[in-house]
Amino acid sequence: EPQRLAAHRRTEDLDHDLSGLASAHLTDISEDGEWVAIENSDPSPGPEYKSYLRRTDGTSPILLGEGTCPRLSPDGKYVVTGSIVSPERIRIIPTGAGRTRELPAHGLKERRQPMWMPDGRSIVYSGLDARGVRRLHVQDVEGGLPRAFGPEGTTLETTNAAARDVAAYLGRVPEVRSTEVY
Repeated sequence: EPQRLAAHRRTEDLDHDLSGLASAHLTDISEDGEWVAIENSDPSPGPEYKSYLRRTDGTSPILLGEGTCPRLSPDGKYVVTGSIVSPERIRIIPTGAGRTRELPAHGLKERRQPMWMPDGRSIVYSGLDARGVRRLHVQDVEGGLPRAFGPEGTTLETTNAAARDVAAYLGRVPEVRSTEVY
């Protein structure tokens, strides 16, 4: 049975049904509450997940492109997505007119859970290097080199979308079973 997705806008007294995509998951909401980013894991057509943008008033979703876990930029002009097919791939997709860009991996074998930094000029993600070491990384959206931070083994917690007003991210270190702020 499909999951029911709904939005309740502060200015209205009713819920808006956001269901309709077979395997949809809400992944982000704009700061003004007017838009949601949606990941659709339905495998047709093709194996890559699809990323959508949808107004919270219930109007039809807009297909933005391929990618998993779309996250809105602070200004709402872009989403950043990962990939289940090519785990090193990060895409920056415009929410309006424009072309999709890929953020260079610079040798990282895997990059997961990409999210925007509050300034909208950098992306933070969990990366796996050539030695098999996972750490948090931050990278300029103009394609600069990724900069690792935090202890080895740290992954990014997926609940960070609500913390856009701070330049801190929750990271999980599995070996010590702790969650740290970076």
